[in-house]
Amino acid sequence: MKSLALGLMSGTSGDGISAVLARFTGAGFKTLGYATYPYKPALSSKLRKPEELTLPEISSLNFEIGEAYARAALRLLRKCRVRPENVGVIGSHGQTIFHD
Repeated sequence: MKSLALGLMSGTSGDGISAVLARFTGAGFKTLGYATYPYKPALSSKLRKPEELTLPEISSLNFEIGEAYARAALRLLRKCRVRPENVGVIGSHGQTIFHD
């Protein structure tokens, strides 16, 4: 069983992605690395003003955000000198663009 976990988090501020890599052992864990990676300005702008987007643009955000999350995950793994295949689980909540 692989004991490495990668967590990805972004907030409603739309400024970027925070990533953390941790090793879990028994009842505890150790943080191996963390970083925050800003969104590209065009994506950040879309996230901060979703009411200005068309339905197709909102739909495409699913892919744009997914690619940004993947880049953040790979950057953190490179920083920590960990190969992607050594990660057992990745957790991400997605991106909120509207609260009602």
